[in-house]
Amino acid sequence: MMGEMTKAERVRAALDGKTVDRIPVSFFNHNHEVESNTNVLAEYLLMLYRKFDWDFLKASLRPSYYAEAWGCEVSFYPDRVPVIDSYVIHKAEDLRALRELKVTEGVLGEHVEVAKKLRQGLGEKELFIMTLFSPLAVVARLAGGVINTPSEYLNVQRFMNEDPDALHHALRVISETLADYVVQLVRAGANGIYLSTSVWSGDTISQDDYKKFGKPYDLTVLNSAVDEGADFNILHICRENIFFDAFIDYPVDVINYEATSQRNPSLKEAMCKTDKALWGGLDHRNTLVNGPEDKIIAETYDALDQTGGTRFILGNGCTSPSDIPDAHYIAAREATISWRGQAAAGKETSGT
Repeated sequence: MMGEMTKAERVRAALDGKTVDRIPVSFFNHNHEVESNTNVLAEYLLMLYRKFDWDFLKASLRPSYYAEAWGCEVSFYPDRVPVIDSYVIHKAEDLRALRELKVTEGVLGEHVEVAKKLRQGLGEKELFIMTLFSPLAVVARLAGGVINTPSEYLNVQRFMNEDPDALHHALRVISETLADYVVQLVRAGANGIYLSTSVWSGDTISQDDYKKFGKPYDLTVLNSAVDEGADFNILHICRENIFFDAFIDYPVDVINYEATSQRNPSLKEAMCKTDKALWGGLDHRNTLVNGPEDKIIAETYDALDQTGGTRFILGNGCTSPSDIPDAHYIAAREATISWRGQAAAGKETSGT
């Protein structure tokens, strides 16, 4: 019988497709009130990590911090996403006026300090990653993109058509700034980054346009992490109707996406498309939030059946609210252990 692994050993083995003592587990959510105050954020994230015994920590950060860094004015609320009150990109000339930032100052510097506190709290051996948006997602925020509204993508689509050169300038500035920021995060102790494509999927952009305006700048950020020695990098392919195949050559170790959506590849399909590890499997919109626990267990079993428990980390396919019942997280984690026993016994699980 296999002895108990450390958390880092368990995650590293899963990334390599090796046998694990149990399936690694990690979840992430937003707490808007806490995220607005970087002085208390690290302590909160460490509390969740320890409370639920997750195998690595993803630092969820407020989605407005990029907009703040470039001068947008933002209002914070305890129970909802921050609101950008004024933004810095209105016309093509504003794209051309964008300049690189000093990443050790301002809100970026504050989050570098969060990374330092997380490393201090975790010690040297446990794993954590810091959250970034892709450059194309950042420029959408700077151009007044409001989450879950057409402005998230329409403003940038206009620049793609009217002045692509100006847009490329802004994307270069953003990607170089984020590349420098990543260096500081890794030096502060982060094992890697979680890069989110955010709004950009097949519903908002063509694959050809993403290859022009998305991929080159994503790679600038990711390659910076790799070059600095980060060896636990995760790509989050956000939303539905995703271009999964377009991302499989990215220099990351894990792909996270909403596998429970019928408009995205299933975990089984994704396993055949990539040799990277997958993270997800639970419906962050419904099952994880609403339960009941037997549905969480069934969905966990189904995810593990699809992947065979290999190259897989159980978690949510996208961020969840902060008020998920503790019992739901506990049920999911316990199901990874009971599934191993059922699989060994050759029993049919309830999730298939």
